Amino acid sequence: MLIKRKKTACFLGEKRINHSAMVYFVADKLLKNGIDSFVFSADTFFCLESAMQVILLRKKQCGNIVPKIKLTGVIPYETHVNFRTEKYRNMYFDVMEKCDETICFDEEEHYVAADFSEFILNRSSILICPEKGAEYEKLYAAATGIKIIGIP
Repeated sequence: MLIKRKKTACFLGEKRINHSAMVYFVADKLLKNGIDSFVFSADTFFCLESAMQVILLRKKQCGNIVPKIKLTGVIPYETHVNFRTEKYRNMYFDVMEKCDETICFDEEEHYVAADFSEFILNRSSILICPEKGAEYEKLYAAATGIKIIGIP
């Protein structure tokens, strides 16, 4: 079931990028063009780093110039963070405490990565992902009419 939201963009992908400023620029441009919500997979460094850029944009908001930005983190299953490095966990908890909403997708024993990606994409009208990688997500987005923005 699709519950696509016209004013929502999502972050998906696993490749770490060195261009956080590019993510900031893209998110800022989307805000100026009517996007007011961002959804991200709380399962990868790329998505956590991208969410951090949205958090920086929220700090920049002044008065009525920019609408309130809603940030939603989607975790694959409750214990996924237990299997990660300390660096990842520190970033994860820092970002997640600043989210407006957190959604737990499934239980560990039922988790399917493709279903997780589709769950996030079905709530978005724009996919922001690394140019290299996220192939399944790009195919699904293209098949369902979701605009794709690649970050070099």
